[in-house]
Amino acid sequence: MKWKNTSIIIGVATGVYLFMKYLFPVLSPFFIGWILALIVYPIGEKLSRLSVSKKVHLTRERAGGVVILLFAGLAIFLLWEAMETCANQVPGWLSCLPGLKDEMNHFLADCCDHLEKITGILSEDSQGFVVKQMTAVEKAFVQGGGLEFWGQAVDSVKKCVVFFGGAFLSVLSSILFLRDLDEFREKLQGYSLYVRIHNVCIELWSKAKKYILAQLRIMGIIGLLCLGGFYLLHVKHFILWGIGLGLLDALPLIGTGTVLLPWSVLAFFQGNTAMGAGLLVLYLVTSLARQFLEPKLVGESLGIYPIFVLLTIYLGVYLYGGLGFLLGPVSALLIWGIIKEWDLLSLRKI
Repeated sequence: MKWKNTSIIIGVATGVYLFMKYLFPVLSPFFIGWILALIVYPIGEKLSRLSVSKKVHLTRERAGGVVILLFAGLAIFLLWEAMETCANQVPGWLSCLPGLKDEMNHFLADCCDHLEKITGILSEDSQGFVVKQMTAVEKAFVQGGGLEFWGQAVDSVKKCVVFFGGAFLSVLSSILFLRDLDEFREKLQGYSLYVRIHNVCIELWSKAKKYILAQLRIMGIIGLLCLGGFYLLHVKHFILWGIGLGLLDALPLIGTGTVLLPWSVLAFFQGNTAMGAGLLVLYLVTSLARQFLEPKLVGESLGIYPIFVLLTIYLGVYLYGGLGFLLGPVSALLIWGIIKEWDLLSLRKI
């Protein structure tokens, strides 16, 4: 019996991994549509009970569909405004290119002067070497990198089409699910497998909400640390910088180091040792804070050991890629929920 349960657990883990790796990306628009339908269902129920809704014969399904379409329209409007804002900024950016090139030349000259003081290498030699290498890279790109660039551009367009197509499918499927949600539930309630899967999904949703709240707390703490650090370093617009890096730190495989480390190196080369050291210390503080807070807060919110959370995040990134920081814990919780629901182990709190 023990070997049988062990084999089943291995099969469950393998099945969850294959599902999350290959099927979930394909079926994700329909999962998102199902979740949207479940979220909008009570809102549509309340709206349909209003006296105005009864006069215009606004049923729960129609009210929910209107809410979904309004949210979709709002998302499209915000995305369009963001794209239009960026497009309007492009001419200004292009007009700054000549001045930026001059500034880069001055910066390169300053760096080479500092390098000459440290190593004794003549500034003209090091500057000529860098310019030569940059010219070679530019020539190689023009001669051989053009096709690769256009290939990447076409691939990006394909990904955009897939993204917007998936978003459209999510909205459409949520409206269709909302219309037949009661009928689906009534028919599926007769199957014991659905009841068990439903119990697993309820527990998974509860844990997922706690996980998201824990990540928001971590993001807020990192943002406050950055805000305080920038204030002490007398950085202009330190509030915006703090909020921006707090949001950036929440993104997988990016973190505050993508901004703070290059900024620190740049400050050192410019001779601003205090700023460079301060930014480096701020990076170390925020990095250590996330490494300490993430397992602790996420572990406490989910009721499991922090080392287990850290392990699932690491394995998730290793197995799934960039989104593994989210898919790893979700996969682990899904496996654990199935094991508990089918009573495959003598369970105790992890």
